[in-house]
Amino acid sequence: MANPSLSEQSTHIHIADFYSKEGRSLYLRKITFNDCGASAMIVMLFPSATNGIDTTCQKCINNCLRLGIASLSIVNIFSRNENNTPSSDKINNSVILQEAEQCDQVILAFGSGKSYTERKGELLTMLQHCKGKLFTLKSSKGTLCSHPLSPYCKEWNIVPFEFDDKA
Repeated sequence: MANPSLSEQSTHIHIADFYSKEGRSLYLRKITFNDCGASAMIVMLFPSATNGIDTTCQKCINNCLRLGIASLSIVNIFSRNENNTPSSDKINNSVILQEAEQCDQVILAFGSGKSYTERKGELLTMLQHCKGKLFTLKSSKGTLCSHPLSPYCKEWNIVPFEFDDKA
């Protein structure tokens, strides 16, 4: 556009999804905003049944752009949720560990509810070696491990995660 009053600011977002060979498990959604800068991994519960960019993913994108995060890996403690029965496998665990080692910060955002406590505990044990880069979303009510869709988590407040925190 040839209007001298306007200044163009473009954001190019690349999104890649990594599924199991049969296409039933979503292991990783990798979103890149910039080729250089901080990288983060966010850990939530299970993939959306919606193909494409759902509300949760959009909130993640908006907050990453606001915070200057260059790339985001979205993983879930469960890679599949068929018939409201979440499940995971060794591949999901290895993807979570690989992404955790490659990123600058790991953000725990699987919700503060009492559901799936055994699997959440397994995840925390798996990530014990990443202590220095574990963070969590803290809601405006002070709740840790808040999910991005929480009405009290509109703008991300990322704080260090301590293993004595209740997850």
